[in-house]
Amino acid sequence: MLRLVCPLLLMMATLPAPLVAQQGVPAAQPPVRYTPSDVTFMQGMIGHHAQALVMCALVAERSSHPQLALLAERLSVSQQDEIAIMRQWLEARGLPVPALAPVVRDARDTTGHAPAPGHAEHTHAAHTMPGMLSPAQMDTLARARGASFDRLFLEYMIQHHEGALVMVAQLLATADAARDPMIFQFASDVDTDQRAEIRRMRALLATRESLLPSSRHHDVPFVSIRARLRWCAWCRCPAGHGDCRRGPGSPRGSQDRLPRRW
Repeated sequence: MLRLVCPLLLMMATLPAPLVAQQGVPAAQPPVRYTPSDVTFMQGMIGHHAQALVMCALVAERSSHPQLALLAERLSVSQQDEIAIMRQWLEARGLPVPALAPVVRDARDTTGHAPAPGHAEHTHAAHTMPGMLSPAQMDTLARARGASFDRLFLEYMIQHHEGALVMVAQLLATADAARDPMIFQFASDVDTDQRAEIRRMRALLATRESLLPSSRHHDVPFVSIRARLRWCAWCRCPAGHGDCRRGPGSPRGSQDRLPRRW
């Protein structure tokens, strides 16, 4: 018996170290690739979202329509959630995170008032990005009141959202970009959310009656993008953002779905 064991031990001792490791512990997976275009998208979208937060902060003091106030509240929640996700993605990779000051911090100052006209123009080289409002547009919006403000807010926010769609399209059209499942899933969710919000804002613009107090808009459930990202992790489908809007177990299919990138 000893004669059989000794040669076996000798053979195991001469095996290459990687082969022994493969038999016990699986090899580490290579890190997911990301490109400069991915980084530029995440950094730029933070500044893009920051301006939307300042626009929403203007609503409380300038509009008397409950539906516009509800819309602004929903937009603020979704934009803040998305900014948090983008910051976490950049921080996890040791990449620079754009400063949000003074835009987000001053969205409502210590007196409870919205920022001064043109105050949003200090954000992340803001006005070179698609859809961003110019300083003149921000000043015009901040000075408007009542029905004029309501119309300008909706028109400018539609412009702002359409710019975000352009940014997503540019990312997905770039070679090798959005290969990171997190990037693709996030960009897809942004695309879906912005399109839905544009439709809602166009409906509000189309008729004054839609801005009057009503319960019909309150029946639409609001789910943050952070929650839908958790659901997408459940279904393992980066292109399933439309499905996951309703959570696990929902029927497949979404007319707003973007094509897969892998």
